[in-house]
Amino acid sequence: NQLNGDRSLARLAAQLEFVLPGTAFIYYGEEIGMSGAKPDPDLRTPMQWNDVAPMAGFSKGGTTPWHAVNADYPTVNVERESAEQASLLSLYKSLIRLRAKTPALRHGVELPVTVSSDRVFASLRQEGADGVLVLANFATEPIKGVVVDAPQSPFESGTVVEEEVQGVPVGQPRPGARGRLEGWVPIAELASRSVYVLHIRR
Repeated sequence: NQLNGDRSLARLAAQLEFVLPGTAFIYYGEEIGMSGAKPDPDLRTPMQWNDVAPMAGFSKGGTTPWHAVNADYPTVNVERESAEQASLLSLYKSLIRLRAKTPALRHGVELPVTVSSDRVFASLRQEGADGVLVLANFATEPIKGVVVDAPQSPFESGTVVEEEVQGVPVGQPRPGARGRLEGWVPIAELASRSVYVLHIRR
């Protein structure tokens, strides 16, 4: 409800939750886009497991839950989103897997980095040999040719950088001493309200 039902913002928020520093957590239901608002009882409506009336799979045998399910349960439910590759639930699952396999996302030390657009957020982190560059376009339109500069980085000559969230091709960097990056344009165009994770492969 804080996002006024905007699913593109819900996806952006989910991506940021799992690729930025700190402890990631999920308040049940947000992974499928359930709605809720204050007071607290209206934030704790029954989980929407499927589209079966009247309780969306939450309760069986005639047991009545403490609160009515949200009216959008026919389209916002676990069963439906589990079957859709582009659903919010599928996105959460992929982000959880990405964070679990990427030490730099969980524990990485922040390194200085700058980008050429004030509408793009950047975070460069390193954990041992593992490194990531996170780029987030907060604008409502695509941004082309964003330039990345960093005085030092985990990038080395011969390393391969792959994008892990959007699956787009990456222009490989030519790092200098200590991984210095100058004038690097890793992705030709950043889609609106999208997050990119550039992961170093050694």
